[in-house]
Amino acid sequence: MNKFTLKPAAWIWIASLLPVLFACSDQEKDPSLLSLSTVKVIQSNDFYFALDDGKTLYPSNLAEMGGYKAIDGQRAFVQYLLSAEKISGYDYQAEIVRIEDVETKEILPYSGNVKDKDRINIINAWKAGGYLNVEYFYYGNGRDEDAKRHLFTMIIDRADNETEADDQILHLRFLHESYGDTYQDKCTGLISFPLRNLAEGKKKIEIFCRTIYEGGETYTVTDQPVWK
Repeated sequence: MNKFTLKPAAWIWIASLLPVLFACSDQEKDPSLLSLSTVKVIQSNDFYFALDDGKTLYPSNLAEMGGYKAIDGQRAFVQYLLSAEKISGYDYQAEIVRIEDVETKEILPYSGNVKDKDRINIINAWKAGGYLNVEYFYYGNGRDEDAKRHLFTMIIDRADNETEADDQILHLRFLHESYGDTYQDKCTGLISFPLRNLAEGKKKIEIFCRTIYEGGETYTVTDQPVWK
């Protein structure tokens, strides 16, 4: 299979490596690096990656990546081998080993008639690279074809932060629709939302969701994932 062809099951691989993103890697055992990034399309099939640390990475093996459809603004995990050769206009040049797209969606405007449907828990919620990133888990049957049916939505939770006390908090609500999937195995995932100008003037971001065990919980967004 083309190594740039993506599958939902790839999250198993990503989840096992997530803590490595925010720790020092052992490059003697594995010289490749893993970064969460945003795809930036230059033109046609020419693109690069904007890493969450503010650096830019240009793929040296772009000609081999015909199976990957680059979409501007798409979030993706990229595994790569840094090249000693530099390319003008970019911080790094690297051979891309693997790309796994992260579901990327817009935050929807406030709706006064919100109904929470299926339960979901947030594991981590952090902002980086101009995006709100949410790692979550829910219960389903674990099959790829059924996982694709699940719908995850982030909405603004109240109209322009209705009370004066809350005017420095961006209130969001994370919604989950399982479409009748069976409540069986623990399934995890990651989704990113561009913040655009939503967080301007706000001191913090809070996300409410209908949780699996507690009934409902509010999570405060951090600058880095918090591993428990």
